[in-house]
Amino acid sequence: MTSIHRPELTLAEIVGRLGGELIGDAQVVVRQVATLAQAQPDHISFFTDGRYRHQLHATCAGAVIVGMTERDATPLPRIVVENPSIYLARVLALLNPPAPQDAGIHPSAVVDPSARIDRSAVVGAFVQIGKNACLGRGTVIYDGCSIGEGVRIGDEATLYPRVTVYHGCVIGDRTILHAGAVIGADGFGLAQEEGKWIKIPQIGGVVIGDDVEIGANTTVDRGALDDTVIEEG
Repeated sequence: MTSIHRPELTLAEIVGRLGGELIGDAQVVVRQVATLAQAQPDHISFFTDGRYRHQLHATCAGAVIVGMTERDATPLPRIVVENPSIYLARVLALLNPPAPQDAGIHPSAVVDPSARIDRSAVVGAFVQIGKNACLGRGTVIYDGCSIGEGVRIGDEATLYPRVTVYHGCVIGDRTILHAGAVIGADGFGLAQEEGKWIKIPQIGGVVIGDDVEIGANTTVDRGALDDTVIEEG
């Protein structure tokens, strides 16, 4: 794994990439985002709730993101935008990019020869990939994941450690599965006969669309007959 490099950007560079109206010193350098109460001079903060106006007046932040109606709420350098919360999310992503990964398959991974793995994909240690599975461009599979037979995973997806994807499931582009998630296990498929439970085979699959994020240790069960479908995020 490569160490994380966190960029530092001037306000002018941030606005140049993300838009917004810049008021004040364009050369203020920003290294991270912080709350109004915790921010230091190399932080950019945000003001989205009038209940924290006292913190806005007292903050040590080098700059603040504010809404259109609050353009004059502080003398600090500020970026004025229509939706401060969305802009905050984009600044966070800009200043905290994911650690770059070296493409390739770890020597300890067990990959069936019939699996198709894009050259730009990353397959971590102790990963298992079954027959005819397919991994798209830039997809990252972290350590200890299990990818079943016939699974199709799109481009730029991320599976964090110990994710299990059962046979025949489909994972869309840019989808994120957090650690320990289980995709495609049997759901509750039982029927009673003379006081005994009889298992009903679950022959559906799971189809997860593009830009979906599944939380840690979440289970998404396969359908009994039809697929379980999570639409695009």
